Amino acid sequence: MYKYKFLNMLDSLSDKEFKTLGKFINSPYFNESKHMAGFYEFIKKYYHNHTFDMVTTELISSYIFKTKKFNSVRTRKLISDFNNLIENFLVHYSLDKDIIGKKAYLTNQLKNKELVKFYNNEIDEIKELMNNSQWDSKNYYYTKLKLVDEEFLMKKFDMQTDKKISTVKNLVDSADQLYIFIRLYIFHLLVQNNLMGESKISEYGLDTFEKLMGNIENNIDKFESKQPRIYLCYLTLKLIKLNSLDKVYQEIENYIEKNRVLLNTKDVEYSVYTIVSHIVNEITTGKYEKINIAVRVFKRIDEKGFFNNIREINHFTFIQIIIFALHIKDIEYA
Repeated sequence: MYKYKFLNMLDSLSDKEFKTLGKFINSPYFNESKHMAGFYEFIKKYYHNHTFDMVTTELISSYIFKTKKFNSVRTRKLISDFNNLIENFLVHYSLDKDIIGKKAYLTNQLKNKELVKFYNNEIDEIKELMNNSQWDSKNYYYTKLKLVDEEFLMKKFDMQTDKKISTVKNLVDSADQLYIFIRLYIFHLLVQNNLMGESKISEYGLDTFEKLMGNIENNIDKFESKQPRIYLCYLTLKLIKLNSLDKVYQEIENYIEKNRVLLNTKDVEYSVYTIVSHIVNEITTGKYEKINIAVRVFKRIDEKGFFNNIREINHFTFIQIIIFALHIKDIEYA
């Protein structure tokens, strides 16, 4: 961790991102300050040599202002402006890759400018993209609800009664789906962090958990056939609740493989990570003793590539997996 925020942000950039940052800074649309362009040239060698720890305010001041007389206030302002420019770049770079996100901003502007025809065209395109998107479920269900809401508000005066009824029903269904997914998501979070065993949490959590699972099971055919994202979350929790640890992962893997096209990578990671966390918690609390089966599951997850893009694994879980592998003398995996 470096002293200055901007150095930590720069250190997190890939070579491609750092090069793109240079184009961003040298574009007169995003930056009109020659000092910022000079700052980028100054910091470039430290980025490529991986020597950010050598960067000081004195060096920055001397390079940019071409004087040995150090002005602390002026240099801090320079660093602050460069920091803001990097933050703006990160937002722009992220949005530029988000096709649906860009269209969402565009539709908002078209609506504000009362360009209704073009607004409707963009909404239709977003719907089409959503059906084929790789969005994680939180974004998917939230955007789905927002789109229906936008459409209803824009067209309610032009709709016939039957269309209004249909749209309102769609609005309610979308709200229900978002609510159900977020509730399932929270229960996954509790399992992943071993909080379901906390008395005050579990007294509340288990009661609401039973109600939620019961509500889903009352409409299980609908969820299984039309909402695979929600069903994956539900199925994972159901199998964990049944305590069938010998079978839980295999059933989830089978479901994922059958519905791979309909499931987002992040959703798959999230549910599989819940299984891993639960197995680790069960073993460390002495409720499950088949360590060899657990390690076999973890290795299978590696083989399937379910964690290839995962950004973070709980430190305790990571260490325990190593300990389990050592326990059964699987040194290579450890």
